[in-house]
Amino acid sequence: MNRISFNIPNISQVLLYYDRAKVYRADTETGTYAEITDLATRVVLVPAKTVYYYEDAQGSPTHWYKVAYYNSTTFHERAPSPPP
Repeated sequence: MNRISFNIPNISQVLLYYDRAKVYRADTETGTYAEITDLATRVVLVPAKTVYYYEDAQGSPTHWYKVAYYNSTTFHERAPSPPP
């Protein structure tokens, strides 16, 4: 299991356009990333909260992750972050 953390220091600006975060995983840094969250498990973004966590029960120490902001009303998604 992996616990992924990500920071959103400008949360008030992000919340103007997005209300969720999708988490993507790949086997290698340059591999193909696939979403591991779904409608029920996407991370909900809230005002004044800048640090978020997601637990990947299937994750291993060799996995790589990316996060993308998502609007659950318009279905617009921002390009994923680079892997840490």
